Amino acid sequence: MSVTRASSLSQDQKGRKLPMGVANRDLKLENLLLDRDSQDGARPLLKICDFGYAKADTNSSANTAVGTPVYMAPEVIMAGKDKYNAKKADIWSCGIILYAMLFGKHPFDVEDKLFIRKLVLARYHLPPEVPVSEDCLDMLRRVLVANPSQRLNMDQIRAHRWFRGSLPPGALEMNRFLINGFGPMDEFCQEVDAIVDQAQVVSAPDQNHWPSATPGIPR
Repeated sequence: MSVTRASSLSQDQKGRKLPMGVANRDLKLENLLLDRDSQDGARPLLKICDFGYAKADTNSSANTAVGTPVYMAPEVIMAGKDKYNAKKADIWSCGIILYAMLFGKHPFDVEDKLFIRKLVLARYHLPPEVPVSEDCLDMLRRVLVANPSQRLNMDQIRAHRWFRGSLPPGALEMNRFLINGFGPMDEFCQEVDAIVDQAQVVSAPDQNHWPSATPGIPR
């Protein structure tokens, strides 16, 4: 499970640019795209799509219940007057994704009449018949924690022995580059904006090069 920040060229559904480092607020299996490294094609790349509910680094606190219920963190389900840290909520959603990949189902069933109670209390079952390493289960238990202040953050996840144990060579370096390696992007963004603006310009037809009128059809 590798999670990287969106680049500064990411855009939401309204076309607004999202600065580097965002909370997605709708992480789920359906919003993950599996690709391969364009350099040699050997490394799988996990890309996140759909930033319609995203919040930027400068303001990751939120107080609205948005997203897909089965992936929502307890604090999101209970959102009201109290704000929550949207990035910590994303960590919970990553835990739900990991659980689904391990066990082939979600830890909470939306059809269960006790769905909200079980989710808010983080009461879920780990099927013993599915062989999963203890290191992986340890990570899962520390991510799917009801209290966001006790939930692992991204630095702790990247330092966890299960996360680091099976990484392909160069994966951590690639993550660091994607997070920190771009540097100032203002000039690059301006160039991209200029290209996009130019592509959106519709040139007025040249009156001197209209095709000859066809008899009987007004020009």
